[in-house]
Amino acid sequence: MPSTLDMAMKPHLVTATEIAQWANTLQARAVLPKLIRKLALASKIPFHAIRFSSDEGIQEPDWDGFLDSPSKTTFIPKGRSGWEVSAQKTVRVKADKDIATRTKAIRAKERKGITYVCVTTRRWADKKSWVKTHNAKSKKRWRKVIAYDATDLETWLESAPVSVHVWLSELLGKKPLEVASIEATWSAWADVTKPVLSPRLIKAGRAAQVENLIAQFDGPAQPITIKGETRDEVQAFVAATILGMPAP
Repeated sequence: MPSTLDMAMKPHLVTATEIAQWANTLQARAVLPKLIRKLALASKIPFHAIRFSSDEGIQEPDWDGFLDSPSKTTFIPKGRSGWEVSAQKTVRVKADKDIATRTKAIRAKERKGITYVCVTTRRWADKKSWVKTHNAKSKKRWRKVIAYDATDLETWLESAPVSVHVWLSELLGKKPLEVASIEATWSAWADVTKPVLSPRLIKAGRAAQVENLIAQFDGPAQPITIKGETRDEVQAFVAATILGMPAP
């Protein structure tokens, strides 16, 4: 049963309809690979390889994304998977073009060990038909073909740690109740001045406290008590510390 907080937050978190509307923006095309990367990392399964290009990197001729994991989740297949993502309105036309391009570029022997994943930010009514066609024995060119649309992305977001759902919701202009991403928390503190404040400023003279906080992050899950002049200052200190940590 969802918690009271979950139910209170849901109207303020992005939905499949809003994801489909987002598809009409240039931002969606540039950010979608980053969203999939965040969802993959949030799954907490191990990866031998994980790569998703976003922003300027979407112009690269290679896969939009590639994963290799010894484990699987509801949305991430086990083993190697190549991902093609799109916000294009003509969903099936784009999907057909992408899979034809990848099929031609990769040798048959290699394709047998790769799951092909197609992701669109649109709603895709004949998604199941498209997947069935490409998994049919007469047309089978990959280990397996999977497709996700806006509805699947909403489901994935709801099943992932709330931080990813909050991040995308903020990106689309929504304000989830009582929850904010680390980036938004820091911006609320730092953007009050021109130029904006640096994370190094709030951590200055607090090296020991920073090290202690990071050590607690690495330890078992437990409540952490931090004292400061104000609640906002404490939140900014935690955000600055996390933003300064190396990426996983």
